[in-house]
Amino acid sequence: MKCHLVTSSSIGVQKRASHYPWQAFDRGLHQLVGNELFRGNKFFKAWCTAISHFIFLDDIRTQKIVLEPRSDNHRLLNQIHKLGFKTEFEFEFPHKRAALVSIQRTEFFRENFSCFSS
Repeated sequence: MKCHLVTSSSIGVQKRASHYPWQAFDRGLHQLVGNELFRGNKFFKAWCTAISHFIFLDDIRTQKIVLEPRSDNHRLLNQIHKLGFKTEFEFEFPHKRAALVSIQRTEFFRENFSCFSS
């Protein structure tokens, strides 16, 4: 099975906008990797960092990336926290209990690119 889906969108038009004080150029990120050959720890850091990097470079006004995975998706949460993303809080969607996970632009570059570290 081949399935790779990544979408990035403006927060203002998303359902999650009512759950936190969003800014005009915040971007939401959805990820789905169905092919087992590209799942797991050995690939996650590379493709998640690359996608996040692209989102920040795509529009310099973007200061925050936000995700809302299931709050019980501990595998994803453990991996994404290693990249500097933080869980802000949990909330209810009609179809799931979600964790609002985000990273600020400055934090992303500090955590993932040593040339930006002090």
